[in-house]
Amino acid sequence: MKETEEIKKQLAEFGRAFALLFNRAFMYDADHPYLTDAIDSTFRTLEQLLHSISPVVFILNRDQFYIDEEPLDSRLNVWRIANHFKKAGMESVSAYKGV
Repeated sequence: MKETEEIKKQLAEFGRAFALLFNRAFMYDADHPYLTDAIDSTFRTLEQLLHSISPVVFILNRDQFYIDEEPLDSRLNVWRIANHFKKAGMESVSAYKGV
């Protein structure tokens, strides 16, 4: 049970990091410190999560994002990400252990 709660916590942390990374990618140049920090943070979070589960899947389903089966924090502003997923015809992004 404790392990499941830890994984849920890591999934939530990854969701926040991914949303922040995506939003900063639209606001800053590729070499801006805010963006590079967001990339590093997202990668570290993902790398930790991949020790527990693989693949990690970021999914858009009915205008709601999920990381695996856990809903993304509803307080996060993800409309920009959702719009890009829809325009590209994407439903999910997956990362596998060894990334």
